[in-house]
Amino acid sequence: AFFPPLGFAVTLALITALNWLVPLSLSGPIAGVGAALGIVLCCIAAALGLLAILAFRAVGTHVEPHKPTSAIVRGGVYRISRNPMYLGLILMTLGIGLWFGNLWVFPGAVAFWFALDRGVVAREEVYLTEKFGDAYTALLEESRRWL
Repeated sequence: AFFPPLGFAVTLALITALNWLVPLSLSGPIAGVGAALGIVLCCIAAALGLLAILAFRAVGTHVEPHKPTSAIVRGGVYRISRNPMYLGLILMTLGIGLWFGNLWVFPGAVAFWFALDRGVVAREEVYLTEKFGDAYTALLEESRRWL
């Protein structure tokens, strides 16, 4: 497992380094479209993160992934995804990459998603199933992991 915000920062650093070593960038008029789309994705990602934090606070559980969970969050953006904070990090990665025209963001975001899915989310699901039992198992059946 790893700390997701650190994975986000490492992903951005790696795609920046790759683009410096082997440029793979948007150019011309399409760069403006990519930048606009990137800004929109960043705004969506920020909104997802904020709404997820508010949902955690509403049920009185910790936002920090290294602290114990005291409640299952079902409302708000958690009706869309069981992992809106992580989804927000992936969308923010894509948004920043597109904003700056860095096409390395696509393989970088896929690798980051895979690392989150296998290295964080799968482990959290085991922990939450052990902690909350049938209540969490029901949530797994009712909602999607990502979208």
